[in-house]
Formats: sequence, C-alpha cells, structure tokens
Amino acid sequence: MKCNGCAAVMPFMEDTPQGFGCVFCEGKQFPDAVDILTEPSLGFVNETRLGQITMADEINTSIESTTPTLFEAGTGVGKSFAYLLPAILSGKRTVVSTAKITLQQQLVDKDLPRIQTYLEQIGHPRATFSFAPAYGKNKYACYAECERIKAGEKDWAKYLRFFKDSEYGLWEDADKLHLRLDNNLNANDCIGPDCRHYKTCGYIKSRKTMLAADIVVTNNWLLGFHYKLRRTMPHFHLLGEFAHVIVDEAHKVEDGIRTAFTNETSLNALDKIQYRFDRLLDVADEQFELPELATLDPLWKAGFAALNRLNQAKSNIIDTNTAAVIQDLIKGLDDITNRLLDKTTLDTMFEQMSTFTHTELIRRWITKTPSPAPIANSPLTAPIVSAPVGMPPRQGFPTISDDQCVFVSLEKILELVDDSRETFSNILKAQPNRTWMIEQRLFNGKTNLVLKDMPVNIGGYMPDKSVTYVSATLALDDNFDVFADRVGLRGKNYKSDIFPSPFNIRKQAYLYIPPIKDVPEPQTMGPNVTAYREAIASQIYELLLACEGDTFVLFTSNAEQDYVKNYLISRGYPHPIIDKATYPTDALARYRATPKATLLGSKSFWEGVDVAGNKLFMVIITKLPFPQQSDPIIKARHAIFKGDNAWPFIDLPEMLFDLRQGAGRLIRTQKDRGMLVVLDTRLRTKYYRARAIKALGLTPVDNLAMVCKGLRDRNG
Repeated sequence: MKCNGCAAVMPFMEDTPQGFGCVFCEGKQFPDAVDILTEPSLGFVNETRLGQITMADEINTSIESTTPTLFEAGTGVGKSFAYLLPAILSGKRTVVSTAKITLQQQLVDKDLPRIQTYLEQIGHPRATFSFAPAYGKNKYACYAECERIKAGEKDWAKYLRFFKDSEYGLWEDADKLHLRLDNNLNANDCIGPDCRHYKTCGYIKSRKTMLAADIVVTNNWLLGFHYKLRRTMPHFHLLGEFAHVIVDEAHKVEDGIRTAFTNETSLNALDKIQYRFDRLLDVADEQFELPELATLDPLWKAGFAALNRLNQAKSNIIDTNTAAVIQDLIKGLDDITNRLLDKTTLDTMFEQMSTFTHTELIRRWITKTPSPAPIANSPLTAPIVSAPVGMPPRQGFPTISDDQCVFVSLEKILELVDDSRETFSNILKAQPNRTWMIEQRLFNGKTNLVLKDMPVNIGGYMPDKSVTYVSATLALDDNFDVFADRVGLRGKNYKSDIFPSPFNIRKQAYLYIPPIKDVPEPQTMGPNVTAYREAIASQIYELLLACEGDTFVLFTSNAEQDYVKNYLISRGYPHPIIDKATYPTDALARYRATPKATLLGSKSFWEGVDVAGNKLFMVIITKLPFPQQSDPIIKARHAIFKGDNAWPFIDLPEMLFDLRQGAGRLIRTQKDRGMLVVLDTRLRTKYYRARAIKALGLTPVDNLAMVCKGLRDRNG
C-alpha cells in the first residue's frame, strides 16, 4: 500500500483496513494496483490471477521508469485492468490506444467507470480521475454542414432533435435515437473558431473534455496522426500532452500508424482542388480561374497511367521516363502553390489581404515554420482570434462572413496540393523504409485510382520510451524479436514478458488436422483446384452435420468461401448459413441470434470477435493465412531483407500471428469447450509444422470419424 502523503510503501495484510494512517507522516495509505488485484477481500476482484498481478506491477514500473514494455497476455488474464489501474493510480496523464472501436467503447463504458466507482467506495484520492474517448472528426456531425444542406427539408426536424439530445453530436447517438441521418455531413471540414456554431459545437466540446481528461482512450490511427502532426507542427498536440501511452490490441498497431503516416493523392485530386477553390470563391463572391490546374491535367493523367502500368507489373522501381513525368508534376504543383500564395492573386480574389496574413501564409506553406510571438504595439500585430482547441491563438485571420474564413479555406486547398506533392516526392526519393502502391476505389460510381506512399515498418514513427504494447499475440517462439523490429525497438532497451492464459486449453479444446490422403495441400490455380475445394467442402459438410452448427468457418479467399457455401446448399445442409454476402452489416448479430447457425467469414472475423459459451463450439480454419505476395508491404519487406530467403522471416511470422488470432476465437472463458479444425495439410508435411502446432498449443488428431462422433455426443 502506498501513502498518499509521503509515498511510503507498506506491505498489505489481509486484515489491513482500507486507508489506514501512515507510520511516517499524517497521510493515509491506500491499496495500490497490485493490492487491488491481489486481494479479493478488497472487493474489486473475485479471484487472484498471477499473470494480471505481475503485469500490473511491471506496467507500474514502466510508467515510472519510461522503459518501453512488450506484453503478451493470453485470453482470460484480465489485461485491461492490469494496465488501467497502474495508469490511473500513477496520476500521470495516459493515452490508451486500441485497434477496434468495440474495445474502445468497452474501456470507456464499462471498465473505467467500474474502476472509478470502486475507488469512490474506498475513498481513494484518485477516485476523481477523469477519462474521455478521442475519435476522428468523421465520427461527429457538423451542425453548420447539416444546416446548410438539410435546413428546410422535411427531415430537418430529425437533425434538430439529434443535436438537442446528443451531448457531443456523435453519429452513433443517431443510431441510438433510431434516426437515419446522412453521416457524410461530418466535421472533417471544421473551420474552428470562425464558425458561428463554434461555442455550441459538439466536436469542439468533445475535444475540450478529452484534453482535460487524465485517461484518454483513442484508436491507433488517431494516435499515429498525433505523432505525425507533432513532426510538422511541434506546437500542436492533437491528444494533448501525456506521459505514457498504452497500445492494446498491439498486433494491429502497424495498420493504424501506417495509415496515419500514409500520403496519398488520386487521379481526381485536381477535381477536388477545383471544387475546394470554387467553394472558396463562393465565400469571397469573386470570379477567378486557376489556369495552372488546366495546364497540369493532361500531365496528371499521363503520370497516373505510367505509375499504374508499373503497379500492374508488380514493380515499384521508377524508370527514367516516369521519373521525368513525376518531376514535371511536382513542378506543376509548385506552380499552383505559388499562384495561390501570390499577393496579387490573393488581393484580386479577396479585395485587400493584410500584409500580416499573407506573411503568415508564406511562413506556413513555404518556410514551414510556426508563427512567432506577437510584438507589442507592432503595426503588423492583428487582433488575436481564438484558435482551434489544442492550437495556440491565431492572429490576423480575415473573416469574409460569419461562418467562413478565407485563411482556413485557403489552407485546406494548400493541404490538398501539398499532400499530392509529398506523395510524388517520396516516390521519387525511393526511401528505404517506404513503398508505394495504386489501388482502385469507386467514387461517384466511377473507378478512381489512388496513389499511396506509405511506411513499411513503423519504427521511427512511434516513441521508443514511455510506451507499453499489449496483445494476446505478440510473441513467436517465446520471444518478441519480430514485433520489436517492426515498432523500432529491436536492439534497444525494452522489457518484455509473456502471461499465459489461465485457461487449460489442452483440456478445453481439441485440434483436428486431416491426413494428407483425405485433403490435398491447398491449390489456388491449375487443374487440381476443383478437387482441392471439393475435398475441404466435403470435410466441412461432415463436421457441420455432426456439430449441428454453432461454428465459425474462417477463409482466406472469397472464391473458396463462395464455393463452400454453394456446396453446402447443394448437399442440402439443414441448418442456417450466415455470411456477409447475405447480411452485410449484421452477420455477427444474426449468428448470435440464430440457433444452430454457421458463420462463413473472411479476414474481419479472424480477430476481435468474442462469442463465449456453447454458441461457438467449433472453429474451422480452411487454409493457413499466409500474406498475399502482391501485398506492397510484404513485397517491400522482401526487398529490404538482406539474404537469399526472406520467406521464413517475413511471411511465416505473419501467418503464425494471424493463425493464433483465428484459433483464439474458440476458447473465451474457463467454461468454454470446443473443437479447432485446421484443414490445411501443410501442417502435416512442411518443415514449419512443429512451430505452427506449438503456437496453437494443442496436440492434433486425424480421425474424422472419431471427431464427428465427439461432436454428435456433444449434442446428445
């Protein structure tokens, strides 16, 4: 127990009263995180979990020492309380980041309130801690946009009701109120204090609450964006200042951070710039053309055509001709920027722009430096305007109307231009830890090409101290080398530990892998593909008949999923089959509510899905989840790897991480029982079979008849 006055620590005894007097000072001693998790008599836990206690103790040490930590905590360890309690009781502002919004909501709606209620009950001084979620702007409705688009329409009354009843204007509140609203009218284009609804804005109110909170719960993308903004605007703190960050579901942290540090532009980016420019002119009530856009258009299309040819040829090495086109594109974008920042241009568009404001634009977009402190009594010092929450006060921003600001609107155009320029520039530089790709997206019913420049590993983009990574799957072969390398910690001083699940997996589950004579190794092309698919579909049919549903069938290929679904239907499988093709938005909810259902799922169901009890008795994995060779990140890692055979160090670890996640859907509580099936017979023949089976933690059987009998006995 720790004294709140002198910080002295005394041992906790079972009969020690809560909040007893310190022997060294006048203060009171209260139970610390380890005490609370160790002693059921204190009223917070019902049972002692050694892994949870040790993890809490090590996280407390990490927070005090700033040493980065990597923890693998198996299902049932109770990791959220193991990191939340030390963070709260430390008194240091902490950010908790998650991969999925479901965990974010669980922490905010259940775990943190439970801790606060408990601390209030024992009179702990830290019971007054505050917490808040942090979401992206797209999660909030913009009143100004809704009013501009919807005012006067028949459903405007619904929007007014929503803004009245929702504290922060979150779109999820509209669902709770059973309102169907257009969630495209979000706060992405927030203009901050220049909006006439600024003082009542839900998004701004939410940011103020978040910036004042002791514990902030966010997502990996927003965390990454916080670090990205700190690089370009050191004075700006998207999530505020904090002492420690805890990344839960850390096996997915790369995706969120990589997305935040990805630059992109698109084939229709010039149209977006023109659209923004037209909106800006509507505000200024002027007519003005940007001839540089029209000049750049044919070159833009030629550049994307050249890059797309390279992308389709699975090459991201820029040839001489393409490099010349990209250099011309960069010059064209610079011409647009220079035109937009030209004082004569600005004066033509906006009558007369102040010298101070023009200087501020030049400073931000040419020299990339923040504003200097205002000089007292200087003729160039304009009145101070309230800044967006988290930003220093702004000066000299001309307001054209009540709800628009030329400066902010112009900056949004410059951001679009700058994003495109940075994307092309990075591709041309061919930086070793970055790669690029082109993906196709539908936009207004048409295919749009999106060019993305992104980091390969996130090392260098995340901090190397005061950070804790936690997940059920971070280690391979009892070490963290692969993950540490990807987050930039390999070779550095960090602490790591593995806390196994308290469940007895060997008694709670069985593993079935068919013999090679019954199921051939996976085939993706050639004359044997149909025979392979029929073999796995036949096995799935027999297993589902015996189990009578209550099963996840996890696929790595949509084509195989469709084949199996059609096979089951053609064989007259008698129980419900659920997939996203039939129920695109609520497949999991349908599965939970439907007796004897089988869910056919692809990547999104391999992780983050929790179905406890007999409702999920069997998980079938059709194929080992090796990464696609066309994945640009995998290709880039192969290119970076020094050695002849990168596959065991890149592809194999990736598969083992995902395999453990998929298998982890089966046993979620100590009472769960079930059958894990892996139909990939490479686990019978390949050199890595022992590593994969060890990762699953089960001894395989190969007798289908015996397995089916056991499944039927379960129903009997």
